[in-house]
Parts: sequence; C-alpha cells; structure tokens
Amino acid sequence: MMSLFPKDFAFSFLTIAGSDNSGGAGLQADIKTATVLGGYAASAVTAITVQDRFGVKKCQHVDAALVSEQILSVLTDRQIDVIKIGMLGCADIVKKVANILEDYPDITVILDPVLAASDGAALLDEDAIDILKKRLMPRAYVITPNLPELRILSGIKISSVKTALAAGQKLLEDGAQNLLLKGGHACITEEVTDILLTPEGSHKFSLPYLETQAGHGTGCTLASALGCYLAKGHALIDAVRMAKEYVYKTLQNAPVSGKGTDPLCHNFIML
Repeated sequence: MMSLFPKDFAFSFLTIAGSDNSGGAGLQADIKTATVLGGYAASAVTAITVQDRFGVKKCQHVDAALVSEQILSVLTDRQIDVIKIGMLGCADIVKKVANILEDYPDITVILDPVLAASDGAALLDEDAIDILKKRLMPRAYVITPNLPELRILSGIKISSVKTALAAGQKLLEDGAQNLLLKGGHACITEEVTDILLTPEGSHKFSLPYLETQAGHGTGCTLASALGCYLAKGHALIDAVRMAKEYVYKTLQNAPVSGKGTDPLCHNFIML
C-alpha cells in the first residue's frame, strides 16, 4: 500500500478546526497553508459553518464523539508532526481533544483560541473557555490569541502594549508555555506588531501595515504557518518571523472584490 506520507512531504500536519464553506478560514485555510509549505495535511472537522465575506450566518457543532473518532483515525494510522487546533465550539469537544492529547505528549500543538468570529459571532461556548484554559492551554507549545481573545482568556482589559503584556504574563502564570500576541486588531500605526511572549522574555515582530480589505483567515493561517515551520525544524523565534512573513505575502497577493472581507491568496508562489 502506498504511504500517505511519502518522502517528498517535509512534515505531517493535523488540523482540528471548523469548516469554512467559503474557503477563506478554518480548516480550509489550514490545509492550504500546510500544503503550500510542503506538508501533508489531515483534518478533523469540529463544526460546519455557513459563512461568506460578510460573516458567519450559521454554525453547527459536530458530535464530540465523531470529532474524537476523526482525530484518532489519523493519529493511530500515521505519524503526525504538528497539530493545529482552531475552533472547537463546545465543552464536550474541548474535553475530547484534551483527553486524546494526553496520550500523544510528543506532538507539537499550536492552539489558536477561536472564541468569536471577526463580526462578533460566538464560536466557543462560555462554559468551554475554562476547560480550554485548564486543559488545552498548558498542553499547547504556542497559543496565538488576538487582542479580544487575550482579554477573554486573561480577564484583563487591553488598552495598551503594557496591558497586553500583563494579560499575556497572566496566562503564562496560569500554565501557558508560549504566547504569540497578535496585534492586528489594534493597528493604528504604519506597522503591525505581534509579540512573542515566553518565560524568558518577549520578542517583537513588525511588518508594514497593508491597506487592504482582504484578511479573512489571517489568524488561522498564521497559527498554521507557525506550526508548519516548527515541524520543519525551525527555532520558535525564526518560525514566528517566517509565519508572519507568509501571512504578509498572502495579504499582498489577495484578491480585492469590493465586497466584504476577501480571503488570502495562498498560491502566491505560483503567481
């Protein structure tokens, strides 16, 4: 039988996330990112959404037992180098994912704590947030919250870089290993700055601000690219820098329709 992971694949990648039928975000963005960066991508679907460039219209969680079966069917069949976790949706799914990961301590995990859509639609039940903080946050090698997510997870109002760092420090004290604080929501300058916060200190990563209406799927893509570069053997600081540059290129080449928030362009290398 032919291997699903032939030698020309640099790494194997599993995304546990919601499906975005528009193809811009969610597991579709994760799969595109891993494929472009040379990996083999498998997936476990946690939710089915109905969305377009204007926002999320409907969301239906997949049964938690079925999510568990999807994940285990991949992990027991093939070696996975990195797992990226996105939208989980409900407490039962969070628990199932946490239970499985206890049996696979050597796999690198990137947690993108998808709590709400850009238009404000809730994507994780309130009762699931505490479970995510207690069981998944300490397991993830890197957590990639945007500023609204950072506020929810830490309970600290974010009004400046200082308060963002304080919120991140609180999450480190609560058990997080490393945090990549995404600054796009606060961009009022000519640069977009993300901050990597580790127990050893902080590192800033800045790129010029792009005036574009594109951006659907930037958070998913950044977290996935980070996981991919780590799986390829890059050090954390280098992986963050490369992931941020990858997202920048997908934004630079993104289509502009004049309607809503357009998706990224992952096939920029072929243009």
